[in-house]
Amino acid sequence: GAKVVAEYKNSKRLPPKNGFVEHPERPLMPFQVVARYCASLQDGYAFFMEQGTGKTPVSINTILNTAIESRAEGNDDLHRVLIICHKNVRFNWEVEIGNFCTAPHKGSSVERQKQLITAIVKQNGEEISFVIASYGALSNTIDAMCLRSFEGLQLKKKLQWDCAILDESHSIKSPSTKRTKASLKLRDASKKRLILTGTPFVNSLYDLWSQFEFTGRYNSGFSNFNAFKEFHSCYEKASQEDADKKVQSFDNIPLLQERLARLSFLITKKEALPDLPEKVYDTVEVDMTKEQLQMYSDVATQLFLEIDATSDSLGKEMKVTNILTKMLRLAQVTSGFLSWDAQYDEDGNCIQEKTIDRLDPNNKLEALVELIKNKAPTDKTLIWACFEQDIKSISARLSLEGFDNVVFYGKTKDKERKDAELRFNCDPTCRFFVGNPAAGGVGLNLLGYDYRQRTDSEDARLTNCNHIIYYSQNWSLTARAQSEDRSHRRGTRQNVRITDLCIPRSIDEEIRKRVVGKIKSAIQLQDIKHILERILHPMKEEK
Repeated sequence: GAKVVAEYKNSKRLPPKNGFVEHPERPLMPFQVVARYCASLQDGYAFFMEQGTGKTPVSINTILNTAIESRAEGNDDLHRVLIICHKNVRFNWEVEIGNFCTAPHKGSSVERQKQLITAIVKQNGEEISFVIASYGALSNTIDAMCLRSFEGLQLKKKLQWDCAILDESHSIKSPSTKRTKASLKLRDASKKRLILTGTPFVNSLYDLWSQFEFTGRYNSGFSNFNAFKEFHSCYEKASQEDADKKVQSFDNIPLLQERLARLSFLITKKEALPDLPEKVYDTVEVDMTKEQLQMYSDVATQLFLEIDATSDSLGKEMKVTNILTKMLRLAQVTSGFLSWDAQYDEDGNCIQEKTIDRLDPNNKLEALVELIKNKAPTDKTLIWACFEQDIKSISARLSLEGFDNVVFYGKTKDKERKDAELRFNCDPTCRFFVGNPAAGGVGLNLLGYDYRQRTDSEDARLTNCNHIIYYSQNWSLTARAQSEDRSHRRGTRQNVRITDLCIPRSIDEEIRKRVVGKIKSAIQLQDIKHILERILHPMKEEK
């Protein structure tokens, strides 16, 4: 498999066809053909393909051909496929299965065990059964997902999934979590395993252990995570005898490279789609009002005091995480509001409900309206904001201005999520999608036109999503990378402008510098103090 990939990347040589079945109207692209071929060689394989390169179609086609091969060998049983994904993209998988699977099949988004039983039983001549479930469902019903028992009822024979897929497999990067442990149990109940992600290591190379292990027991090269980490870590000499050793760098990288070459297909969007229109970045600077500046300075000063007060009372990891979360209160202020937590008395009774102070006027909201008001009727825009209050305020203001829009965030109901994606892509009058990257930044295709139709169709293909605006954001590099590529992927027909609304010398600039620059180094406590000094002192001087 590694040789096939190398030959394709060096000379564009494709592997043998081997009787693979292609979709008559939606054939795989050459790089996807290579990925499918390599996946067919092993029981466990990883599609580490950058967002927008088409991991879902190649996965479905791989499953289809595996099922066809199984039937050719005389197995007439239902080919059972379990897809584990984030809750907000279950509908997208359902749509893509309808688009790319040519065999008789049935599908179900499973939340209850009764539905699971129905999904895995052959009824009407189906050849493939697709079961789509969330990571939460996997964690909470692992025995049922492993086809061992259903509400205490033992099966007459032990069943196996013919294929189990983990979408956005970086979600199991932490070995100690419930979902990771559940996924490894699922591995043992599946004949074939596929994992899909465009960001295989979010925090560090250690993220690969769980993902390698899902493709096959010991595929990481080690029996447990601690051995894997120890082998691939180079520690500071001064800390060798300390209980809390500090990792200086990664070690034994060639072994990881060998594992990646053998167990995964890696490709960037630039390699896969060299003719894809470009991303064009810009920043629109916004000034704070006097009231906003005062509130910002007060919150920043309070945070600086809290860092000193908690410097000796929290563990290192909790300390950094806690402070970074608190610093997002500054991002609330720059986006136009401040949230006050509920207050409780000594007996635990709520004496003051949670309140939100909205800043009016809000210069950032006005800048957003100014940015979009002269757009052409065929232009569509994604607006990302990390706070629920921002999403509500933006949507209300767009509606007031007469701009049809949909929202997509944590509290959006499943049916409304489906409708939001469909309306943004298929309704030419719905030109704005306002969402939270944590909810909508993964797995969705937001091209701004009905990409499922043939290219010669007349209507609903004149529009394009060619602008992405970040109104507010958090520290997550993954959320930024994933959300940028919702409209920059296979099928994108115009350059995509990516705009950050940013208040100079504020938390906005600090966050943008890290997420856009893809600064992946761990943030230490001393870094946080320097960050806060940079964003606090200029505010004082301006004030």
